[in-house]
Amino acid sequence: MLTESERAAIRRHHAHNLDAKKVDTARMYGVHPSVISRILQPQKHRKHRVTLTDKQKMEIRRLFHDNPDLKRKSSLTGLESPRAVLIKSFLARTGSTSREVT
Repeated sequence: MLTESERAAIRRHHAHNLDAKKVDTARMYGVHPSVISRILQPQKHRKHRVTLTDKQKMEIRRLFHDNPDLKRKSSLTGLESPRAVLIKSFLARTGSTSREVT
């Protein structure tokens, strides 16, 4: 299992790349990447059993579905970068300060 700071680094790095994100999320929870697909689209994988807790499944769904538009945005628009958005959402969820994470 990875530490929280390693998980945050994975989230930041792979926010724009869904397949790499699936692989690393699976690695984070110690499961096969297909398990992540089963969690994200259970209607396509009804017969398979997923061995994660409900809380972990919700974390995974939130990680993928809360930020659907994480493509890089121009700094000229004044919008926050995907990395900043992810860090803020991660900190909001964990309730920790940014100094603890970095």
